[in-house]
Amino acid sequence: MNLSLWGQIGALVGAAIGYANYAFILSIIEPRLRALDQSQTTEERSDFERKIVLLRRIMLVIEVAVFAGVGYFLGSTFGG
Repeated sequence: MNLSLWGQIGALVGAAIGYANYAFILSIIEPRLRALDQSQTTEERSDFERKIVLLRRIMLVIEVAVFAGVGYFLGSTFGG
């Protein structure tokens, strides 16, 4: 499998943009989710926190992977 240099550069730039997008979207979503928290006990609160952490991890993987893939495609298409 031959990986294009321009594709790798595009993937790196795409991953960086994906991380920036992740941070931006998370700064909007997380406070709104925390405002919806109606936990009464510490068990409910820890369950809610676990779900928030899971959401953050899933979003990070999806954002970075998708943007890196698009970046690789664009880099290899336009760069050569």
